[in-house]
Amino acid sequence: MEKRQTKFCKESLVIKTSRVIPSDTNNHNTLIGGRLMTYIDDTASISASRHCRTEIVTASTDSVDFLKPIKNDHSVCLESYV
Repeated sequence: MEKRQTKFCKESLVIKTSRVIPSDTNNHNTLIGGRLMTYIDDTASISASRHCRTEIVTASTDSVDFLKPIKNDHSVCLESYV
């Protein structure tokens, strides 16, 4: 029987901060939703691979609610852990 290895959330913690630049925005001068989804997927995939130490893929995303617009020259900070 294989001994289970204890893992802590801090071992998979990823913090990503990105500045919104004009090429990231739509005609409303706000961050393109797909770009934010890319940031989310990048951050989550690094956390998942740190946790399981193998190749991973995003199987699905249940929902994303955009509550406020993110404008040009704002910054976006994402935090992820398993």
